[in-house]
Amino acid sequence: MDELEQEILEPVKEYPELRNKVAEEAERVFDDIIAQGRVDVANNQEICKNFYIVKNELDVQNKYLSGAKAKKLVYIIFGIFFIIAGIIMSIISIMILMDKNLVGLAVLFPGIGIFVLGIILLTKLRKKAQAKIDEINQVVADKEKISDALLKQAYESMSGANCLFDDGLPQKAITNAVPLIQLDNNLSVEKYQYLVEKYNVPKDFGNNQSTIAVQSGSLVGNPFVFLRQLNQTMINQTYTGSITIHWTTYQHTKDGTRSVHHSQVLRASVVEPKPYYYSDTFLLYGNEVSANLNFTREPQLHGNESDRKLERIINSDAKKANKKAKSDLMDKDPTTNFTPMQNEKFESLFHAWDRDNETEFRVLFTALAQKNMINLITSKAPYGDDFKFIKEKMLNMIVSSHIQDASFNTEGENFVGFDHKKMKENFINFTLNFFQNIYFDLAPLLSIPLYQQHKPAEYIYGEPFKMNTSTFEQESMVNRYNDPSFIPPSCCTDVIKKITAVDKVGDVDNLTVTSYGFRGEPRITYVTKFGGDGRNHEVPVEWIEYIPVHKSVDVSMTKAESSKTYFDSLSQNQGYQNLMNTLGKHGLHSHRLFASLASRLGNDEAQKLHHLLNPKNEAK
Repeated sequence: MDELEQEILEPVKEYPELRNKVAEEAERVFDDIIAQGRVDVANNQEICKNFYIVKNELDVQNKYLSGAKAKKLVYIIFGIFFIIAGIIMSIISIMILMDKNLVGLAVLFPGIGIFVLGIILLTKLRKKAQAKIDEINQVVADKEKISDALLKQAYESMSGANCLFDDGLPQKAITNAVPLIQLDNNLSVEKYQYLVEKYNVPKDFGNNQSTIAVQSGSLVGNPFVFLRQLNQTMINQTYTGSITIHWTTYQHTKDGTRSVHHSQVLRASVVEPKPYYYSDTFLLYGNEVSANLNFTREPQLHGNESDRKLERIINSDAKKANKKAKSDLMDKDPTTNFTPMQNEKFESLFHAWDRDNETEFRVLFTALAQKNMINLITSKAPYGDDFKFIKEKMLNMIVSSHIQDASFNTEGENFVGFDHKKMKENFINFTLNFFQNIYFDLAPLLSIPLYQQHKPAEYIYGEPFKMNTSTFEQESMVNRYNDPSFIPPSCCTDVIKKITAVDKVGDVDNLTVTSYGFRGEPRITYVTKFGGDGRNHEVPVEWIEYIPVHKSVDVSMTKAESSKTYFDSLSQNQGYQNLMNTLGKHGLHSHRLFASLASRLGNDEAQKLHHLLNPKNEAK
């Protein structure tokens, strides 16, 4: 395909067509897996049809069963109530009769009748209800047996395909459908170093942040990476306590002196620091165009503005822009003077008024780029103006609201199942949602044609890579590793996991993972409060002091270009079992990477591990 044909000239306008292409490609990818797995779709659907029939019948029987159990419970409750009521009425009637009052007979016979009714409810009707319950239970058991057998058959009919679902299938469908957007299986160390050394992406975001998800790729060779970070900060937590005080005063009355009792609740509070954790997702993109330009833009619209309100905003901003331009004339450097664009609508909506290079800003935002950005910002669906755009020389950062909750988990187990129709629907819908989320984060970048027309100069790495895997992927991997070995003793909070590279042994990275968290110690602070009794009182306020704790664990990590299916089959491989027994911990396979909690690997162990995970004859 010609590169010009790959260009996305109008991102908002072209999105529906691109979405259809992604849907078609996702269907093709799914159908290819079904074909490779030799699934008899007609047979699967016939089994599923029978399964759903039985399941619906089972649901009906379970409703009947609930009704029968409820009826039995009613019989028991009313039976006991009537028996007790009958006994009480009979005792009362006997007591009345003992006083030779024949009125007691009027109470005795109804009491005996109610008692007998209670006996009937607890015996005959309860047994009848129990018999119905037993009958329905048998029907339910029979249908559950049939349902379980059909479900097992359905899974077996899909087993050939289920074992082929692997990491990165949605990425594959998107890249095939939209070649301009190349998505990676994982962030390679080459691309990571490229982003760090050329585009000034931070190597690490500090000990209070840890990467929990990564999705990298490129636009015409220009690299980008989505990062989801777990952040820890300290916030103020207010703790409260109270006591009740009592005192007595005396009042003089005409009859003498009387005492008056008083009470008052004294409340106090203390403010102490508490760790707070939150996630934050953003896109980083490197491009050499306008390499000296810096600016920031924030969302300007809420999505509910009428045309008239939008016009008022633009007119108001035009006046503010002209006022700022006059003020900036005092600046001695003309390149940094703010000069409003003629397109007032773009100037108002994009609102990058802190830009520091007017020439490069205009190079970047051509007439088409301005038009695209306006269309993106004013679009009502799917997200509208929900993005922040920061440019720091060659590095661009997009932070949107919609990407914060987007799923980056494209591992194969998300798509396995027993019903071909539902599996296909799930895979296509997931791929479309995944595409929509990343596309509209890339849309501000795609809106600038020059970004698509520029290919980066070939980057030459100055020295061999210190590690085989990138720091962001290392952190993301250990954050997927759900093992209590990482948790510091007495830790009662989340943890931030940070990586320290120890050494590279062949194709394996030996790492130390340090988990930072907090333990909580109960404390009491006494706050002095003045009471209505004219005295000071000490009000106890209980609070938690959070004390930092940490723990370090050794982890080995290597590339694992083998499929998830092949990795699962290693559980039957004696060589792998022996190696894992030596390491003493189970391994994790994800994003075409492998990690194991282990002591540092020597060269022989590293070679064995890499050979097992990357067999030459294994399909990539």
